[in-house]
Amino acid sequence: MIPGTGSLLALLAALLAGAVAPADAPLRAETIASAHMPLLAEAVAPPGAPLPGLAGHGTRHVVEMRAFAFAPAELEVEVGDTVVWLNRDPVPHTASDSLGAWDSGTLAAGARWTWVARAPGRVSYLCALHPAMRAVLTVRARPAP
Repeated sequence: MIPGTGSLLALLAALLAGAVAPADAPLRAETIASAHMPLLAEAVAPPGAPLPGLAGHGTRHVVEMRAFAFAPAELEVEVGDTVVWLNRDPVPHTASDSLGAWDSGTLAAGARWTWVARAPGRVSYLCALHPAMRAVLTVRARPAP
């Protein structure tokens, strides 16, 4: 073997085995779950599905950053729900509360950030890097069981 090629060969073997996906590959729950159990498995559950291990404690919602916009631009959730922002653009973005209460920090292409709704209210947020990207998040009180 040529010195210094071990890591490259290991990566190539992992790619061929399907254990590592190329950066432009579609996001597959089973790939992420097997590589990063269980934390990221929660982040790729279908939108609207209860979080694994947290049944009855909230629903998971996804907001995509795509084509320099948040989709959906308006989202209603309940206290206890989880919102995952997923950057599908090739450039970095943020999800930043307009009043400064929370901020995702810079999310590189393909990165995600998770936030749990703790109190009812209406929140306007934006991308601090691209201020024309704006959206609204409405948090409702959870109905009594």
